[in-house]
Amino acid sequence: MVRREIEVVAEVEDVVIPALKMSQQDTMSLLQRVRTVLGSTTGSKKANKMTAKQILLDAMDATGMDKGMHHNYRLRVDAIVNAMADFPAPISTTPAAEMDRMFNVMQKRPVDGGDGTGFLHSASRKVRTFNAVTLLGWTTLTSIPDAALPLVRSGNFGAWYKGFRQALQADPEYRQAARDIGVGIENLIHDRMTHMAGEGSQRFTNAFFNTTLLTGWTNFMREASALVGFNALKAEAAIAKSRAARGQLDRRYKTAMRFLSRYGLENYGDPAGPPPDDNPTPAQHDETR
Repeated sequence: MVRREIEVVAEVEDVVIPALKMSQQDTMSLLQRVRTVLGSTTGSKKANKMTAKQILLDAMDATGMDKGMHHNYRLRVDAIVNAMADFPAPISTTPAAEMDRMFNVMQKRPVDGGDGTGFLHSASRKVRTFNAVTLLGWTTLTSIPDAALPLVRSGNFGAWYKGFRQALQADPEYRQAARDIGVGIENLIHDRMTHMAGEGSQRFTNAFFNTTLLTGWTNFMREASALVGFNALKAEAAIAKSRAARGQLDRRYKTAMRFLSRYGLENYGDPAGPPPDDNPTPAQHDETR
């Protein structure tokens, strides 16, 4: 997955989170210095935010950091200083309880949570985890026939073969094209959210599917399916473009144009439209994604 912010491209899966190489005591002293610079009034916090951020930026040894890592660290500095300005003291249990009550109201539950749904919700998660472990252990093997689904959906054996060949060979350009399309973003977000805020049963289920290789298989199939669809679009665009250029507006031309029209890509079948070559750059276009 690629993260783009203000012309900075950071390979999220390759970015190492920058860490301050300090002892715990030195780190606490640094944070106390930032807190002192921010002050206690709203006006001082607003006026001294940039100075406080610069203190944290100067504390980092930028040796060996690439552009993406440096940008990542700046984002974290912004978050830390803004949080220290907005919350001068660590959050207590009282605001946390108020947040729980707010969520109860949004979910049409009693404000005090006294309906017992919290216990039922936790028990339901544990039961689903038990079912996943006992019933879905062989799901990876039973999912192997899914490899034929991109062929069924595209109806193009050449595109199916080429897409899987590119996925299996780990062609960097086409793997990047699949990431630009965003085919793996759902699993990536789910994995990060589970590790960040998931309960024990949720983390166990996530680890179970990683162990049985179902997560890896799902990610591979999504990437391969995206490449099959990408190659099918290019093949149909090439057919429509070549036949239109020769004036052969026959049945095959109409079939190709219907295929492109289904995804709003009629302009790729126009002789004056974008070229349907093997360059994966078109995957970066919004309409192609």
